[in-house]
Amino acid sequence: MADNRTLKLSVAEGAIYTLAFNATQGFVYSTLAMYYNFDPVLLSVVAVLPSTAQIIQFFAPLVYRFIPSKHKAIYWFAFIARTSFILIPIAMLLNLKNKFIIAIPFFIFSIVNSIVGSLWTSAMKNIVSEEQRSSYFGYRNTISTFAGLIAWVFYSIIL
Repeated sequence: MADNRTLKLSVAEGAIYTLAFNATQGFVYSTLAMYYNFDPVLLSVVAVLPSTAQIIQFFAPLVYRFIPSKHKAIYWFAFIARTSFILIPIAMLLNLKNKFIIAIPFFIFSIVNSIVGSLWTSAMKNIVSEEQRSSYFGYRNTISTFAGLIAWVFYSIIL
């Protein structure tokens, strides 16, 4: 069983993931796509990325050749996936109108997140005891959902 700090970090990570994931869905994605004049092909490709990128999970074992520690791999891949969205507000603040600057974070997030998901599921089986799983993940999902609701309000104010 992992220490309490690891479990708390996992709850925080779930909330941060939800903030990033919500940016790839619904009115947030649609508004950005319209504002940056995505053509129909780019609009379609980016829209199906979260689903189609799941095929990348087959390559997750290759990650261990480069980063043997599962925890470090999860940290770095999650960090890359989440921070890729920093490009969007920077592009908006600098009034950059290139649709690919906006599409790149969606590509990075979807592809890298598929690897993170596979590694994370495997790691959590070792971190959370079987007896605690239902209550722990129930709590984690509640916090993530609440973070997601706050994100929707925040995104609607910004957009």
